[in-house]
Amino acid sequence: MSRIYNAARIVQRGSSGLGLPKALSANTIEIIKSTAPVVAPLAVEITTNFYARLFINHPELFAFFNKSNQNQQKQARALAQSIIAYATHIENLGALVGPHGPVDLIAHKHCGLNVLPGQYPVVHDNLMASIGEVLGGVVTPEIGAAWSESVLFLAKVLIDREEVLYTEAENRSGGWRNFKKFKIVAIDDIADSKKQFTFTPSDGSDGPYEFDAGQFISLKVDPNGDGLIAPRHYTVTSAPNSNELQCTIKLVEGGVVSTYFHNDVKVGDELDMSPPFGIFTPRENDDAPIVLLSSGIGITPMVNFYRHFGDRVGLIVHLEHDEASHAYKSFFDAASCPKQFIYTSAGRPSASSIVANMKESLGDKWDIANIYMCGPVRFMADIMNEVGDDVKGRLFSEKFGPELDNKEI
Repeated sequence: MSRIYNAARIVQRGSSGLGLPKALSANTIEIIKSTAPVVAPLAVEITTNFYARLFINHPELFAFFNKSNQNQQKQARALAQSIIAYATHIENLGALVGPHGPVDLIAHKHCGLNVLPGQYPVVHDNLMASIGEVLGGVVTPEIGAAWSESVLFLAKVLIDREEVLYTEAENRSGGWRNFKKFKIVAIDDIADSKKQFTFTPSDGSDGPYEFDAGQFISLKVDPNGDGLIAPRHYTVTSAPNSNELQCTIKLVEGGVVSTYFHNDVKVGDELDMSPPFGIFTPRENDDAPIVLLSSGIGITPMVNFYRHFGDRVGLIVHLEHDEASHAYKSFFDAASCPKQFIYTSAGRPSASSIVANMKESLGDKWDIANIYMCGPVRFMADIMNEVGDDVKGRLFSEKFGPELDNKEI
């Protein structure tokens, strides 16, 4: 396995030469379909076993994974869900690999972390070992070969998609590939427990920086001095095509990286940054009325969404604990469209009342509006449960990292 992992240190672009399957055989598809019901109930056990095995065999890979996600089994559950979805759609992968789909999301996150092609065989070997250990005698040689082929084929799909994204990022105005050194040139308090950081390249190069509204940069720091802290993704809040890059970081209780940025980082410090990636972006040819709906630090993508959509934004709704915690309030105060700022220190409104107020404000436009939503998982789930099925296809959302998973504003 160490020999395979060392391939990750070789400059490899795309899947060519890695010996990965170009397509799934009919026999593999049938086996995956027939065994998926057996695998699904044990998927979390398999992925938990996999991560434990992976980090024992390759502790250096801790640098790609947020430890909070690992400690709370969120990473294991997410991978388990991905495996189940992949097996379920094995006959028609279009629902997973298309633009803005689950595979595209994974590819963008991988690019932000600088995942390399040579690391995929490591994942395959350790995942197959975990499947064998958890399922035991169920995994006949034929079944094992089918699952192996399907995992390797998915690796090829991801590697090739990621190469496209790396190349696009490199060729954009101001673009680069992988991580690059940036210097912090300004730190501004923009709300309680929220700081805005401004960056320029350490090598003296400049923008303008081209990216899509809603995309994130990934920042790599080493507060523990062991090189094993995973990069963190933060939405870009500077305007596209400006000559600097900015993001806003919320101080999270117990958060190693956010605490480091708030307490230790200073102007002049350097860090590693990836190019902007992400699929929570304006939909192509989106000419519908727009609603921007956010909670807490989920307001950050809305800054560039508002710049992008301009007068087509028909309503801005934001939930925050109190006015002092409301980042970018003055920015949105200047917006000409109706606004609903809800401060939950005075009482949390129900999701049904939030949706009802949006409908009332938009009137007939509610039936055609596209909604861009970002915030804590529970908040977004409650909203999704309240809007009608006809609206769900027009509601685009993104949740942020573990600090938002189980906490409300």
